[in-house]
Amino acid sequence: MEKKNEIDISQTPIEVQIISSADGASHFVGPFMRIHRKDKHHKEIHELMQDDIKKATKDRTRKITLPEVKKFIKPRYELFIEQA
Repeated sequence: MEKKNEIDISQTPIEVQIISSADGASHFVGPFMRIHRKDKHHKEIHELMQDDIKKATKDRTRKITLPEVKKFIKPRYELFIEQA
């Protein structure tokens, strides 16, 4: 998991994919996407919204590798992007 930005997670053992997909999916359930920015209080709202889009897209395209999880978060991702 420490090399998640350097490797293709879809090519890792299934256990790593499960953890990564669960972590990514958890960001679309509950308040995570709204509270993760508490350390970015100095940014303007449009910057925060762009950061949110980048984070959600990274989670969807890099962290979430399991097809079942991708299907589950798809409507949540689409709604999140629309709201941002």
